[in-house]
Amino acid sequence: MKFQNLLCKHQTEDILLQDIQNPEIYPNPATDIVRINHLPIESTVAIFDTAGRKIFSKKYSETNISIDVSVFISGIYIIQIDSAEKNILSKKLLINK
Repeated sequence: MKFQNLLCKHQTEDILLQDIQNPEIYPNPATDIVRINHLPIESTVAIFDTAGRKIFSKKYSETNISIDVSVFISGIYIIQIDSAEKNILSKKLLINK
């Protein structure tokens, strides 16, 4: 009986770790606001244009954030999330006005 409880606890921890490692970015395409859920604590979010120029970068201690992209022109961008100096996600972000 104790072994089964331990196994269930271990499986729950695995699921929680997977959620932490997989931030959710929405809406995509975006117009004014981009939201990120399940962001690891002490993460840096950066946005790059198609020429590779960094146009936004900020360090966050929250796990759910919003980024104002209303000043960005319509186009394709790359959003990158780094945690503990390691890239955990790079994803295409579309801005449509």
